[in-house]
Amino acid sequence: MTKFDRFEQQEQVLKTTALFLLATTVAMAFPGGHADADPTLADIFSIPLQTIDGQSSWFGIYEGRVVMVVNTASQCGHTPQYEDLQTLYRMYRSRGFAVAAFPSNDFGGQEPDSNQTIADNLAREYGIQFDVYAKTPVVGPDAHLLFRHLEQQMDHRPAWNFHKVLVGRDGRVIQTFNPATNPLDAAVSSAVEAALSEPARKESTK
Repeated sequence: MTKFDRFEQQEQVLKTTALFLLATTVAMAFPGGHADADPTLADIFSIPLQTIDGQSSWFGIYEGRVVMVVNTASQCGHTPQYEDLQTLYRMYRSRGFAVAAFPSNDFGGQEPDSNQTIADNLAREYGIQFDVYAKTPVVGPDAHLLFRHLEQQMDHRPAWNFHKVLVGRDGRVIQTFNPATNPLDAAVSSAVEAALSEPARKESTK
């Protein structure tokens, strides 16, 4: 075997090893799926979250419940909807309804405050009792995994603050409501009522 042949043989071994490592990495990242699988399509209930006070959480706390996911802001014309979201939450929470608010500075720079300031304001001004999470990008390349997942289901993304996404007990998007739609609008309460009357689809559970 010539020196050149040995070099070619070594190069082929290196290429084969590299391909094996790549395939192994992909298989670990997407178990049971394809190499081009989209990680945003993973089970919504496995998505990690961070509360506004810095605690670790995950979307799995809403499994079996109906939840309204809302991207919010403190300096928006729609900010008074916080109070109406709290009212909606009180109306239906005993039946398994939740509200998950995600303050975001993505639209008009209307959420410039720190998480602590946001939390203090919400407690003082609105007496918020539903779940509020840390400031979160909801659109663009840095969008949180939850909102990328929801976008996959909705085929659209939030266009402004207080875009509302009603998610069923099984993690599927049921309906969306634009920022101008008040949380106490009859269309919203009707959708919530209907969602609460529906059991989770067994095939979607873990």
